[in-house]
Amino acid sequence: MKTKYTMFRRDNGVFYAQNTSTGKQNSLHTKDETEAKSLLEARNAAQRQPVLNLHLARAYLTASDPAFVERTWQVVMEQLQSRGKRQLRLETPPPKPTAVPPNATPLKNTAASNLSVDERLQKLAELFGKNLITLDEYDARRRKILDEI
Repeated sequence: MKTKYTMFRRDNGVFYAQNTSTGKQNSLHTKDETEAKSLLEARNAAQRQPVLNLHLARAYLTASDPAFVERTWQVVMEQLQSRGKRQLRLETPPPKPTAVPPNATPLKNTAASNLSVDERLQKLAELFGKNLITLDEYDARRRKILDEI
């Protein structure tokens, strides 16, 4: 599989990552080659395993804030509004309600994925094959994906 990012060093000694498809270059903010290689590998791994990254992020968030699991977008919006700097926005009329209010969606269920059911099942099988999830977790998530059909 072709890597999405390559690494190079500029004259000032700072390492950069270059996107092989767009050519865009971003600084890795380090002059240490070992650290730069580690950062580059993390970027490439993020492209290869987006589902795994989502699960890792949820695990870190849950560990740092156990209430994250139950928190909804409504709670987030209420916290933002309670800070007092939103008076002008609060004076404008609210938008017309949608059929399913997005505020009722739990944060942990928010997905930016456009994967098909087949792709999601394949990713789930990969996680199980790599022993990243248990058989019980695999079965539960598989049922949940199939229930969405």
